[in-house]
Amino acid sequence: MTDLPRGLIPLRSSFETGPEWLRALRERAADTLRADGLPTKKTEAWRFTPVRTIVQAKLSRVAEEAPTLRTELPEGVTARSLRAVLQDEPELLQGRIDLGGAPEHFAALNTALFTDGLWIDVEAGIFVETPIEVAHDLAGAGVSYPRVLLTAGESAELTLIETYAGSSADALTNSVLEVDLASNAKVTHVRVHENAGLQVGRVDVRQADDSRYRSTVVTLGGALHRFDVRALLQGKGAQCQLDGAYLVDGEDHVDHHTLVEHQAPHCRSDQTYRGIVAGKGTAVFDGIVVVHRDAQKTEAHQENRNLRPYGFVRAPEGRIGEDQILYQTLTSDYVGSANYNLTAALKGTFSVGGQYIRAKRVRTSAFGQGFAGPGVPTVSDASLYYAAEDRLKTVNAGFFVQNMFDVNNVLFITAGLRVDGNSAFGKALGLQAYPKVSVSYVLSDNAFWPSSLGEVKLRAAAGYSGRAPSQFAAIRTWNSEPSGGLPGYEPANVGNDEVGPAGQSHGNHNPLPLPSA
Repeated sequence: MTDLPRGLIPLRSSFETGPEWLRALRERAADTLRADGLPTKKTEAWRFTPVRTIVQAKLSRVAEEAPTLRTELPEGVTARSLRAVLQDEPELLQGRIDLGGAPEHFAALNTALFTDGLWIDVEAGIFVETPIEVAHDLAGAGVSYPRVLLTAGESAELTLIETYAGSSADALTNSVLEVDLASNAKVTHVRVHENAGLQVGRVDVRQADDSRYRSTVVTLGGALHRFDVRALLQGKGAQCQLDGAYLVDGEDHVDHHTLVEHQAPHCRSDQTYRGIVAGKGTAVFDGIVVVHRDAQKTEAHQENRNLRPYGFVRAPEGRIGEDQILYQTLTSDYVGSANYNLTAALKGTFSVGGQYIRAKRVRTSAFGQGFAGPGVPTVSDASLYYAAEDRLKTVNAGFFVQNMFDVNNVLFITAGLRVDGNSAFGKALGLQAYPKVSVSYVLSDNAFWPSSLGEVKLRAAAGYSGRAPSQFAAIRTWNSEPSGGLPGYEPANVGNDEVGPAGQSHGNHNPLPLPSA
């Protein structure tokens, strides 16, 4: 942990201004910084970026103003100062600040200390033809915390161009941009860095169903530049494309990190970064894709290429993860009934049926990390790679027979038997029998029953029911534990071959009102 330099990070013990929810966010960010500090070379995601350059810099806080808007806004698009909105209508921003979750390190520092910023809002259904340009003029030395929030309503579409320009090597810019996309919204985001000083930036994107986000980042050097993008694909069919190009020369350092989380099914992400690194300059690219369990039919692509006269970038660190999930379900059902008359007053209905359900899941995963050199990367080209596979198949089968006797359409007697088998049971599918019997009497069909009391039926029933155990309750399983190049295994799930369903008998008797005609 790097301690917090007092001149750079004057954290207050409490935050007394602003709405309660914002004060809570600021206090959470400040607590995180007090506990964890700034990253060091031992912090995995920062091990190639010299944070000491920032910590040792003697910087003072500069006066903060909202970024400059260089485009005339069309109807349906508004741009407001964050400070003004937080004072007058703070409820409009609740849930949109730190929309990606609790921030860390420099992003937490921005949350704790920003005083102003810009909120651009595009109403639902608005197509903005002319790109909106926002300029961050980084004049003079000092540290600043610019912040921009972009919200796009349902089916809105626009292009945002951000420029960061500064000539002072004694300046630190710690920026945060948050993008909130409603269903079917489309945003193209172009970001140009031409800053000679120190710059740390973060972009958080939250995407709803069928939304589209495309980012193009152009970085033209900088003494130290660190840029993080995190895209949360939370809606079905969301797509994001992250592109980047960088030119590094002299002793400049550029570090790009991306994190794309596929949290919903049918989402797609593409990442393509290109760089030219010359002189003693260094460049880092680290891209991570996380596919959550419910994100079925995900498609993710990632690529990084660098051109350098001699050698490669300092951190040829790439990661490829691939999951293929196959689900199969086979269901077969049959139900048949036959009606018969024994006497004029006694009728019967005989029913028989059966059901077969087989569910199968196969998941194959492959992961590779550490790709050095050009060429099309595959998982097996990585310095560290592994593969895993798991299979799960469950079978449920059963049949039933039932007979109902009808006496004068007043008294109904039903007897039945259901037999089930489940692959989670013990030997021979653990066939289990569930008998039942019930008697119903329509009291209100008798001549003595007053019609003013409505229709009432008396019913009594007794039977047996059961519930299947967990999928592996009856099965003994083993884990593979190779050692020293030799195969090996160890017990995993003990299993119980005699296990059956958790059964219980039940009975009830109660008057049941019938619906009135």
